[in-house]
Amino acid sequence: MKRFSLMLFIVIFTVSVILIGVGCKEAAESAVQETTTSDTTEIETTAAETTVTSEVNSSTESEANNQLIDYSINVNDEVISIFDWDNEIDLYQLLGDPINEDVQKLGEGSDTFIGSFIKTLKYEGLEIKLFSPADNGKTYWIIDIKVSDDSYSTSRGIKIGDSLETLKDKYPSIQKVLDGRTNDNNCAYEIADREGYLFLQFEVRDGSIQQIHIFHLIP
Repeated sequence: MKRFSLMLFIVIFTVSVILIGVGCKEAAESAVQETTTSDTTEIETTAAETTVTSEVNSSTESEANNQLIDYSINVNDEVISIFDWDNEIDLYQLLGDPINEDVQKLGEGSDTFIGSFIKTLKYEGLEIKLFSPADNGKTYWIIDIKVSDDSYSTSRGIKIGDSLETLKDKYPSIQKVLDGRTNDNNCAYEIADREGYLFLQFEVRDGSIQQIHIFHLIP
C-alpha cells in the first residue's frame, strides 16, 4: 500500500512538473510574441511618422517654391528668382560676365542695415541686385530684378513689348499701382504678396510693357 502511494505521488508530481513547464514555455512565448509585436508596431509607427514628416516638409517646400515662381524670370530655360543665393545659382554661367559689377557697403542712414552689402550686376536689358548681411559679405541673395529687354520673360511668359491686353490675360488679378497716374495705358501694374513683401511690377507706356520690376522689401 505504501509502495502504491509512493508511486502515485511520483506520477502526480511528474505530471505537475510537466504541466508547470509547459505553462512557463507558453507564457515565455507569449511574452516574446507581445514584445515582438510591440517592437514591430513601434517601428511601423516611427516609419509612418517619418514618412508623414517627410511628406509635410516636401509639401511645405513645394508650396514655398510655387509662391515664389511669380517673382522670377526665365533665362535660357533656367529660372532666376528673388531669394536665390549666388552660391546656389551661378549667375555668371547663366548670364555671362556683366557689363558692370559694383559692391556697395551700406553706411549711415541705412538704419538696421548699416554694414550690409549690396551687389549690383548690370547686363544688356537686365539689372540684378543682391543683398548680403553685415556679418556675411561673401554670399549674396537676389533682392531686386529689373528687365528692359525682351530676351527675358516672367514665369507666365510676359516680355518687354507685350501689350497691356496680353498682360491682363496672363495676370487676371493684376492691379494698377496707386501712384497718382490715371491713364490705364500709361501707368504701372503689379501683383504682390504683401505679407511676404514681394512685388512684381510692370511699367506700361502707350499700352505696351516697357519695364518689368521684381523686388523684395526687407521689413
